[in-house]
Amino acid sequence: MADKKLKIGIIGGSLGGLFTGIALQKSGHQVTIYEKTGEKLKDRGAGVVLQQELIDFFQEYQINRIENINVPIYQRVYVDRNGRQTRVDNSKQQMTAWGTLFHELIKNFPASQYNYGHSLKNLSQANNQVSVEFDNGKVETFDLLIGADGTNSTVRKIVFPEILLRYAGYVGWRGIVHETELPTDVLNELIDRFTFYSMPNSHILCYLIPGNDDEVSPGSRRINWVWYWNVNKGQDIDDLLTDINGIKRSGFVPEGLVMPEYIKAQKEIADEVMPPIFKELIRATKNPFIQPVNDLAVTKMYSNRVVLIGDAAFTPRPHTAASTAKAVANGINLSQSLKDFPDDIEQALAFWEQPQLDMGNYLKNRGVALGNQSQFGTSLRT
Repeated sequence: MADKKLKIGIIGGSLGGLFTGIALQKSGHQVTIYEKTGEKLKDRGAGVVLQQELIDFFQEYQINRIENINVPIYQRVYVDRNGRQTRVDNSKQQMTAWGTLFHELIKNFPASQYNYGHSLKNLSQANNQVSVEFDNGKVETFDLLIGADGTNSTVRKIVFPEILLRYAGYVGWRGIVHETELPTDVLNELIDRFTFYSMPNSHILCYLIPGNDDEVSPGSRRINWVWYWNVNKGQDIDDLLTDINGIKRSGFVPEGLVMPEYIKAQKEIADEVMPPIFKELIRATKNPFIQPVNDLAVTKMYSNRVVLIGDAAFTPRPHTAASTAKAVANGINLSQSLKDFPDDIEQALAFWEQPQLDMGNYLKNRGVALGNQSQFGTSLRT
């Protein structure tokens, strides 16, 4: 690769775009990231399980020491309606947060090559190059364009318009509570544990993650919870995903934008059906937010010189806890394949694609089976 450096554009500046951008930039390519938001991305309040792929990435690219960004857990604990433990499994895992990962990654990508306020309008391909046009009028040409723009990818909609997002029939109600905002006895039930409660056609889970400023020491952490709840297709889900400004959201309704009547109704349900520790956790959550669960799977991950990675290609259901790790694998394997075939981009992409498709389809099917079993009492794949 000494003399074969590519000009690469990445659409999407979240985790997948940064993982891929760092790997390619460290290989010597000229990489530019374009993010549609006009300012630094805000913490989305989501917890992330540190799978081995993330740990390896941080070590290989010397991002930070893993112990500086994670809150370890040592047990999986299952409770009944009264809060009694019904099962305890020893299982060490490492938990972090979306915002913590983002803050670490963006520090390790050149600021001059990360552009805010660039929303993709169109793209075209000719003579083994990709030309892109942004809403702000800017036009650029690349040797390779990477769509890392998530579940609602504009890149995918242009290149593979036949691939459609499918709503799975339920949402994740999510929330974050600072550990100091919980009674001591409740907090003690949650520390060092991944805690679960299952009920007919629903379940909830929680675990500790780093604090608002990425702190991991006791007293500064937060509790992340997710409650999967069935919502009918059609008008019911459309209404729930309409925010306080009347905007119908296709991805998720962020903190502070969920309609108050829906929050009130869900908290009333929690008071009726939840064990004591989860009741307290949900009551203490000031601004819960909503993430619809969707299925998305492509049959191709590239077309000529346009590549899809991460959730732009496959959006596995969150039960797999593997969406972020999948994006890491997509990015570092792409970088390696371009190294292995420095004189033939087509061969590099073809060699890279099949293992990524296999992984994406496995996670898609696994997530569907887990989610359908939990929410609908069946593991039938869709």
